[in-house]
Amino acid sequence: MLLPSKVTSLNESIFPIAILLLKKLQFQNKPVGELFYECRKEISDVSDFFTVLDFLYAIGKIDLNLQTKELHYVA
Repeated sequence: MLLPSKVTSLNESIFPIAILLLKKLQFQNKPVGELFYECRKEISDVSDFFTVLDFLYAIGKIDLNLQTKELHYVA
């Protein structure tokens, strides 16, 4: 799961999964495990899931509340 290129199509990149995760977090904070459980049909590999979480955190779209241990969407 990478960025789109000549070899990797847009549908095989991290962007569709990133959009899915942001939609799930837009209105409700969720623990990491619950978010993965809800998206397990779209994401077959847990390493891809964490790659997308790293990407979203790096660009400032999600954050982790250390007290509640929940991810939340940063507008």
